[in-house]
Amino acid sequence: MPTIIRINGKVAWRAFRDPHCDRWVAACDALGLVTDADTWSQLQKRVTRHLSCLLDDLLQENRLDAFLSAHGWTLPGNQDLRGKDVHYDIPIELMIDRDQNARSRVNI
Repeated sequence: MPTIIRINGKVAWRAFRDPHCDRWVAACDALGLVTDADTWSQLQKRVTRHLSCLLDDLLQENRLDAFLSAHGWTLPGNQDLRGKDVHYDIPIELMIDRDQNARSRVNI
């Protein structure tokens, strides 16, 4: 059974449909992450997966606490998570750029 880690923080992504290739693209400027997908549903899953992979890498490198602190986020408890099946629960906000003047927010 996986260990669920609830991180006290929020990650903002901006998303748009690229008119040249008709794919959804999402970018998180604060973390330097970018992903794309054919559908909105796939994009939401990829955003979550990209963030989880980043946090997993930081955990394995023993840099997760420093990373979270640098972003003003906290990890409840003081547990050794290395080597465990960890799933992260962190609020993600996707801001959809519909055009140059409008922006909608969707939380996943």
